[in-house]
Amino acid sequence: MLASEFTDSTLSQQGSGEFDPMFIITKLGAKVNRVLVAGMLERLDPRETSNGSTLWQGQLRDPSGLHFFSVGDYASESMRELTIQLSSRIEDGESIMLLMTAKARYFQNEEGAVYTSLRPEEAAVVTREVYRNWLVKASQGMLERMDMLEKSSSLEKTADALAASQYERQNRIRLILWYLESH
Repeated sequence: MLASEFTDSTLSQQGSGEFDPMFIITKLGAKVNRVLVAGMLERLDPRETSNGSTLWQGQLRDPSGLHFFSVGDYASESMRELTIQLSSRIEDGESIMLLMTAKARYFQNEEGAVYTSLRPEEAAVVTREVYRNWLVKASQGMLERMDMLEKSSSLEKTADALAASQYERQNRIRLILWYLESH
């Protein structure tokens, strides 16, 4: 997913159970719990936490904007080791293209501002060719969601109209979520 779609998200969905997953719903109707992102690793800084552990905060840039992420004690040992290695490579001035799968995170402050970020689970340094291929697929997915949103805007804004449309079940769910967000 491109950064512009993910970071502009303002809706989340979570069940009432203690262990129910949380989903972020983008303005184009994608419902995500985990995402595949890629880009130029721009920043990776250590921060000391109140309990004395280190939390690494980073930024990954794609052509549409920035993904913000953090790696802490909760991450796998391999992810923490990779983070430390990448930090020293960035300090040496190396340009790094990174591909990562990450858990989507959502935070809303007291004033109502919404912030999204990522909690990387796996990451790998990739070639520019791999990055270009990812960029094409991510852009195609975003264009499909934009097309679906445009087509749905001509529908009557009722549950019956959405149910009667030619969209398959997954698209109906996205349309309903879009309708609920916009009204």
